[in-house]
Amino acid sequence: MFPINLRLTGRKVLLVGAGKVGRRKLDKLIKAEAWILVVEPNPDEGLRAMAAEGIIKLKTSFEPNLVEGLSLAFAASSDHDLNLAVAKAAAAKGVLVNVADSPDLSDFILPAVVEDGDFQLSISTGGASPALAAKVAADLRDSFGPTYGRLTHVASILRPIIMSAGLSQSERDT
Repeated sequence: MFPINLRLTGRKVLLVGAGKVGRRKLDKLIKAEAWILVVEPNPDEGLRAMAAEGIIKLKTSFEPNLVEGLSLAFAASSDHDLNLAVAKAAAAKGVLVNVADSPDLSDFILPAVVEDGDFQLSISTGGASPALAAKVAADLRDSFGPTYGRLTHVASILRPIIMSAGLSQSERDT
């Protein structure tokens, strides 16, 4: 696995399945300001409201051509065959895909995250045990509280000043 944080603002993302697992992914995608197409055969009032407000685009059935032009795809349906179809369609178009509960079908996994503002710690077990990653994240939340979010904010203000001061790498590191 190669750890990475992606900036998804405005990027096209597909989410197939908006049950409990899909909703958690949807919340994170909304926070990341992605352009989101949700495929859910039985959309609830909340999904319909988000579509009406323009927060998401909504379809009730998956078609392989929906992966065209995507940055990422998520298959979070309770239907294994549908998830497999999403994975195959994404692979055929070179779109990275995450298949919930199937790390072997996924190009990437989502780590457990401890965050406050721009401060983030990501915890991964490589898909072996999301529950263990979540437990470790919960334990770390006590150690890395709001102080780190504030420090990150201060660092974001100071970094441009330090970078423009003409210091060497070793001077900046100290």
